[in-house]
Amino acid sequence: METLSFIMQPKYSFDHEMNCIISGDFYYTKSDLIPLYDSNGNFVMNHSIEERTKKKDKARITEIYHTYKYVFQKDYKFYLVDLLYHSERSSLERYRWGDVGCFFDYKHIQSRDSLENYKFAKPIEMCLFGTQSFSVFHNLNKRILDFDYKEYLKNKNDFIKENDLNESQMDQLNYIFDSNLLLYANYFLVDIEKLKSKSFDIKKQTIERLMFKINQKQNKWK
Repeated sequence: METLSFIMQPKYSFDHEMNCIISGDFYYTKSDLIPLYDSNGNFVMNHSIEERTKKKDKARITEIYHTYKYVFQKDYKFYLVDLLYHSERSSLERYRWGDVGCFFDYKHIQSRDSLENYKFAKPIEMCLFGTQSFSVFHNLNKRILDFDYKEYLKNKNDFIKENDLNESQMDQLNYIFDSNLLLYANYFLVDIEKLKSKSFDIKKQTIERLMFKINQKQNKWK
């Protein structure tokens, strides 16, 4: 019987369905039992012979390790993804987030005041709540213009209905949702209440943001 012993230099990537894939040098051990008999033909014992082999291989992380389901968001939609437990920055840095157009970074998102430095940044959304203010983000680029609060809230509520979330997962979901409202509001230069209101005009705020950036650049060179 062949069993997996360990994986050397594992790489953690994602497929198009957000399944985490582990790849690397897989070391297998194959054990064979050889029966031993005495000179009279009586069975004495089974002797185990082990053969070790190595090969490049890959598998879903759920097939190898015990994993945890974490809330993940991308393009305003929510998912549950299987990952190893993460409690440190290095635990999340092991994944190739670029495979799904994401990146790992330090961003302290608690209030609008904490987001002032992001006014000139590209529109982003938090995808996965990390640890010690390190989280996973996604550049929305032009998808920011697809923001619709009612649709975003519906996505969240549908996700809750479709999944039996535990307390930790609900905390993750709410943190990601609230953090992203701050990020979206900051990008459009409005507060969250305005972002959620019927009077929010995404085209108007896009123009206002453009004029804000132009004025800031002009003031910088005065």
